[in-house]
Amino acid sequence: LSIEYEYDANTFSLEDDGDGLIDALGLNLEANITEAHNAIISLNGETDIQRDSNSIGEAYGNEISNLKGVTLQLKGLGTVSLDIYQDAEKAIEAITTFKDSYNDLMTWMNTRMTESEVDEDTAATIDSDDFRMRWGLLHGNSLLRNTKSTMRNLTAQSFTYSFTQNTSSEEIYGTMANNGLRNDSTLRMRIGGTYMDLTISPTHTLQDVVDMINDSTNVQMYNNFYDENGKLREQPLIRASVSDDKLVLASTSSDTITLSGTSAMKALKLNYTYTGLFQVGLATTSTDYGKSGELEFDESKFMEALEDNADEVQELMLMFANSMDTWVKSMLTSSASGETKGTLSRQIDDLDTQIKTIDEYLEKYQERLDRQEEALRTKFAAAEQNIAELSQQAASIASILNMLNNNSSSSSSSSSSAS
Repeated sequence: LSIEYEYDANTFSLEDDGDGLIDALGLNLEANITEAHNAIISLNGETDIQRDSNSIGEAYGNEISNLKGVTLQLKGLGTVSLDIYQDAEKAIEAITTFKDSYNDLMTWMNTRMTESEVDEDTAATIDSDDFRMRWGLLHGNSLLRNTKSTMRNLTAQSFTYSFTQNTSSEEIYGTMANNGLRNDSTLRMRIGGTYMDLTISPTHTLQDVVDMINDSTNVQMYNNFYDENGKLREQPLIRASVSDDKLVLASTSSDTITLSGTSAMKALKLNYTYTGLFQVGLATTSTDYGKSGELEFDESKFMEALEDNADEVQELMLMFANSMDTWVKSMLTSSASGETKGTLSRQIDDLDTQIKTIDEYLEKYQERLDRQEEALRTKFAAAEQNIAELSQQAASIASILNMLNNNSSSSSSSSSSAS
């Protein structure tokens, strides 16, 4: 028996001397070839699921919809009991840490914006460099006030989901009236800077809605694009279809689609359960009637939402995290390189510039004072010298006058004796 192995082709062939050795060993290729079959999986006794690989999961592009996030490696025939549960510990820890940091900042701003400078009586009892002497410097500060308002708006906002493809959560049968629509409702589909408003009536069926969206005469849903020959062609921005009695909306580009119109979205089973943080347990506290702006986190409510619709909760928290991250970067820096500074950085720079300007002004003013002092000293020195000279002159005059007075007295005495 000889074996020839081709490394590059990753194959080998078997030959014998024609005495039937290969057949005797059961290595005859034609006799032992087995037709390939898909892997067949029965999940919870329901309809069989087939895959063309024993490796199943998101990484392999063949994930089972009822086992999202689960990777399977099939080894052979058998039955496996698989328990799947939400491990939300890390998520809860992360949200709790964020809530604590958020509240620390909110408390600091509340204190800085409301505290007043100490009164004169208190100031007289503490050192001039005591930190309490600096209280009140940010009282009513507009930057802190605007920052607090923005933070509250970010946590209280209603989020709009975006997608490149979305499918109704449930099957849609009959007319929209059969699906809960009582009156005409507007469904707005926005993609990029273009939007389309569809008026959906209770009498419309799912196919009617699909036809309206795909109607090429509705120019709002079409943009001009150049084809490979450089000619203009019309390209739909959104395509609609029906799959398993569900509406499927898909973007024809990488741009995402957003929907609005509560009643229409509900009838088309495209509505969302969770659009605000308060629905998943992260809400403003009742402290000071909510004026404090601080947050509280209800873990049990978060877990209930996670068990009800984990995908929506994840998307909601990601949208919030992205909006908060974008705002924080706008406060600190507006570019990855840091060349463009954010609001807070610019404010600090402005204050530094003001301090520098004042210091320069004080330095120049001190120089002026020094020059003025020197000039006054020179003038006073000259005045002193003049006064000294005047004093000497006055003394001389006084001496002369005294001598004259004495001479005058002597002359009078002599005259009296002669007579």
